[in-house]
Amino acid sequence: MNRAKFAASIVSIVLALGVVLGTPADAAAPGTSTVTLTNASAPSAALNAAAIKVSWTLGTGAVDYVVNLLSGGTNLSTVTVLASACTTSCETTFSGLTGGTSYTANVIAEGTPITDVTLNSSSPFTAQSVPAAPTTSAPISDATTVTLAWTAPLNTGGLPLGDYTITGDNGFTPVTALAGETSKVLSGLTVGLVYHVNIAASNSLGTSAVAIFPALVRLLTPPTISSFLDISVSYGATTQPVTPTSNSSGAFTYASSDPSVVAIPSPGTMLTYVGLGTATITATQASWESYSSGTKTFTVTVSKASITITASSPTLPIGSPIPTITPTYTSLLNGDLPAVITGLSCSTAYTTSSAAGSAPATNCSGASATNYIIFYTAGSVNVTAPLPTVTGVSPATASAAGATAITITGTGFLNGATVSIGGVPATSVAFVSATSITAVTPAHAAGVVSVVVTNPDSGAGTGANLFTYTAAISTPTVTAISQASGSIAGGTALSITGTGFVTGATVSIGGVPATSVVFVSATSITAVTGAHASGAVNVVVTNLDGGVGTGTGLFTYVTGPTVTAISPAAGLITGGTAITITGTGFVTGATVSIGGVDATSVVFVSATSITAVTAAHASGAVNVVVTNPDLVVGTGTGLFTYGTAPTITLTTPVLSVIYGAVAQTLSLASNSTGTYTFSSSDATVATVTSPGGIVTYIGAGSATITVTQSAAGAYSIGTITIPVTVAKRLITLTPNSASKTYGGSDPVLTGFTITSGTLRTGESISIITQARAAGENAATYMIMSSSAIFAIGTINNYTITYALGVFTIAKASLTVTASSSIVTFGSPIPVITPTFSGFLNSDTATAANFTTGLTRPTCTTTYTIISAVGSHPTTSCLGGVATNYTFRFVAGSITINAAAGSPSPTPSPTPTVTASASPTPSPTPTPSASVSASPTPSASATATTKPVLATSYVTASRAITASVTVTIASASKSSITAKASKPLQILFSKVTKGTVVTQTIKAPNGVIYPLGKFKVLANGQIKLPVLKFAKIGTYTVTVSYGKIKKTVTIKVSI
Repeated sequence: MNRAKFAASIVSIVLALGVVLGTPADAAAPGTSTVTLTNASAPSAALNAAAIKVSWTLGTGAVDYVVNLLSGGTNLSTVTVLASACTTSCETTFSGLTGGTSYTANVIAEGTPITDVTLNSSSPFTAQSVPAAPTTSAPISDATTVTLAWTAPLNTGGLPLGDYTITGDNGFTPVTALAGETSKVLSGLTVGLVYHVNIAASNSLGTSAVAIFPALVRLLTPPTISSFLDISVSYGATTQPVTPTSNSSGAFTYASSDPSVVAIPSPGTMLTYVGLGTATITATQASWESYSSGTKTFTVTVSKASITITASSPTLPIGSPIPTITPTYTSLLNGDLPAVITGLSCSTAYTTSSAAGSAPATNCSGASATNYIIFYTAGSVNVTAPLPTVTGVSPATASAAGATAITITGTGFLNGATVSIGGVPATSVAFVSATSITAVTPAHAAGVVSVVVTNPDSGAGTGANLFTYTAAISTPTVTAISQASGSIAGGTALSITGTGFVTGATVSIGGVPATSVVFVSATSITAVTGAHASGAVNVVVTNLDGGVGTGTGLFTYVTGPTVTAISPAAGLITGGTAITITGTGFVTGATVSIGGVDATSVVFVSATSITAVTAAHASGAVNVVVTNPDLVVGTGTGLFTYGTAPTITLTTPVLSVIYGAVAQTLSLASNSTGTYTFSSSDATVATVTSPGGIVTYIGAGSATITVTQSAAGAYSIGTITIPVTVAKRLITLTPNSASKTYGGSDPVLTGFTITSGTLRTGESISIITQARAAGENAATYMIMSSSAIFAIGTINNYTITYALGVFTIAKASLTVTASSSIVTFGSPIPVITPTFSGFLNSDTATAANFTTGLTRPTCTTTYTIISAVGSHPTTSCLGGVATNYTFRFVAGSITINAAAGSPSPTPSPTPTVTASASPTPSPTPTPSASVSASPTPSASATATTKPVLATSYVTASRAITASVTVTIASASKSSITAKASKPLQILFSKVTKGTVVTQTIKAPNGVIYPLGKFKVLANGQIKLPVLKFAKIGTYTVTVSYGKIKKTVTIKVSI
């Protein structure tokens, strides 16, 4: 029988039934010893398993040993060891165990000629192995270092953890982390290289399997942050934005070394200048994607502002009291009041005796202020004479045509005084004395008017209604005009020459009133023509008294040029703006003036277009005038505006983003109120709405946004350009793990996962090219990948890192069958060899699968030289390691035939059944108590080829006498009554010598347990093992050979 299974069954009997097998007094005991557990040699780290060696001393008479390995009360494995394989001690090894787990073992010794089983258990023993791999976390990178972190393995292999070993590719220098450490800072890595890094734990037995850090290890690239210029401002300076630019999108934070000088800004806010001094501003950008954190610093110096204090300049009549001189402050800032100025005093050199016309000084001094440098401006006291008076005019009446010499009398006249008659300045004014002035009247409408004398000190005296103009018909003449022709649209500026012109005269050209009429003198008037049909017309000047002067046919209206538009419509006051003028009637040789200043580089393009370059001019809207060679002009009124260039500043955002960034709206600051328009140099990188300034990022690359601000107020058109950088998006693609069984075909490698970064929303990758490392042995291989193909989107917008995937070739199953053989009784133990089935890839049992550092299975048998004829001892193979296979074991058997010439069995007489009790032997029962234990088999001559089980005698012994009775139940059955927990041995006698019988016991619950195979002794008897019952009920012991069976019933009571 299979001794391992038999031993397991005996253990089951002990646990379930309380049956204990002992040694009869007349049997030799195999003997046992203390069972010892120790570690076997360290297994391969790849197996990550422990091995335990079970050792014990060889006992006397033992044939084999059944060894059971248990953990937590559960039987995990059973092996059988032949005593013949041992010397003075025996041992066996259990492998594939879990390090750190507690195990016990028991050894069951089996002997001959009878079975003697003894249960010996070891003390608990903790198996030891290399540790499990640690658990890794994602690396944390910066510009110069990378921090690795991990968690120690829970399974330490039953031993204290040792150092960790960190390894990688791309020239990575291995690093050792001490036991107890759970992180390591790596330095000295090469910028730009990407490393695949592993870590392995260790203990005194060896090193664990490696654990791969879940993300690539690499140094981050320091961001390129735009340099800041140091700032020097004066107290009261306005706030200004902090607008750093960077190729990273990490958030900025700011810190001021002295908030009392400069307030700490937030991103996009303004620097606020608080007080005097110097502060250092540190801009720190947080790490982002492949960029590390970075800093830039700049200094801000706030110095004193300038303020001017001006002493007041009062005007006082001569002899007035000394006035109070007050200060006027220029450029107080930040809402400061004059109270911030201390120690100020103001004074004057004026006295009550200061002469009229003198200007005694006024001054302020002695002031001080924390935030200001103080400058002073002196004033003066304007000492005036008494106001003049006008008491008379001679003559008091004269012609409205003017030109009448008059004498004015009064008081307080000063040299340099002026005279006006009816509000019109008189001419030829002469100072005679403080009481007399002469002058010549100007032309004026008829009527009574006042006479005013104004001294140089602005003191004025008025003689109300002292002079009367009388009506008169003047006779002006028109002799010439400055331009003989002009456009029918009007707008031609003329200078008219003649005589007798007076203030207020009007002009008409061809009967159409002229505009912008200006009296220059009695001989000159300027005016601008109105619109009129073509042809020669008269020029008429009409004085206020109705006097008319006519220049007959002096001006001719012609069909001349028109100016309708100009582009651009604004330019700098410094000139230099290239313009295009649109209109009609332009001819070759035409000239252009802008605001009355001749333009340069004038080019006739066509009758409707002229180009030119503006000259310098004061700011404001001006006319654009085109003058043809015939001096006919076309005027575009107010079509062009001179102004200074606006200062346009981008406040937010910085247009340096990663592909996939959301649209951003430009925020601009300008000192002009003109409207903005926008354009992009490359719509494949970024587009911009106009108006609106919303920038939408289309693809990776660089572009330029052009911002144009229209002219407004005193500002011309302005333009700035804003660089746009859209960096590629960073992602890592990792092939999905794949596997096959050794000898099989590779699956198609298609799946992958984005393990770092993300795709832009809406985009997807359909496939990446994948290939695994070469090799067909059962092991783990790397999957390489490349060449991603986008289903939606384009690879040009991404920087892709292709990480390594894992491809596993699992071991195939190989069937190992132990050899079977036929031997004659008493033959030596045959060599048991394995037969392998299921080889793949042309592998054989003699190939390298079993010759290079690998082991074959070990084969054994339960056969011994005393194994009975007709029995079938088992053969089995266990253990062994193969690179590409796991083993499935199939047992064999050995058939034992009788040796040649063995005698045929002799029939036995009818058996008798006897019962005896121990310690006092029972008397031999009377013949009437004899009975057949079962129908007696025939002892025919045909049975000589095989020994058979003949009749049996059953004797109850070694039991308490009062407890044991023998009852003849029938001719085929014996019954014994025994006490529970008392030993009992049953003896079958008169059995043919050499017969090997199988014995079983059936428990009260109906389960049948094997007791083993036994060879009939020389005296023809068979002794069962000593039985001890722990439970009441009926048991049946059966002895059988082939189809022949003998039974005895044991009734157990309390």
